[in-house]
Amino acid sequence: MYLLDSNILKEAKNRYYGFAICPGFWEWVRQGSGSALLGSVAKIRDEINDGDEDDELRVWINDGHPLQFFAPDAATIEAMKEVTRWVMAQPYDEKHRAAFFAKADPLLVAHAMAHEGAVVTHESYVPTNSRKVKIPNVCEAMEVRWINCFEMLQEGAASFHLPPKA
Repeated sequence: MYLLDSNILKEAKNRYYGFAICPGFWEWVRQGSGSALLGSVAKIRDEINDGDEDDELRVWINDGHPLQFFAPDAATIEAMKEVTRWVMAQPYDEKHRAAFFAKADPLLVAHAMAHEGAVVTHESYVPTNSRKVKIPNVCEAMEVRWINCFEMLQEGAASFHLPPKA
């Protein structure tokens, strides 16, 4: 299962897969969620819902549950303990640790770890001497697979077509 970071949905909406530009992307996400191909964690939904009430993405995620958002279960909570221990043992700046734990990022990694999923994010791996906590670095340490949006679309055999000309 692919677990989407909020930046995947936000970037898609704001840039290359806007709702009016590429409705096929959003339908692919909806269908993938229904077939257990992809989803996210509940805290991602909360992050999106904290935005503007008129935001298209916020409206979309609250319209008929187009994407499954998982609440933490016992396995995810156990994995979260491992994620927390690892992050705390690294030489990250305290403000960056706090920022990481305030977001959905650790739950995303923990859920993928507990349920053998892959995290889909636009974040990039950073050198080990970085003071910032990045999802790809935590995934690597936890032996969780991580990929970007385009890799997910390729692997998921996504195909978006224009309707034939009349």
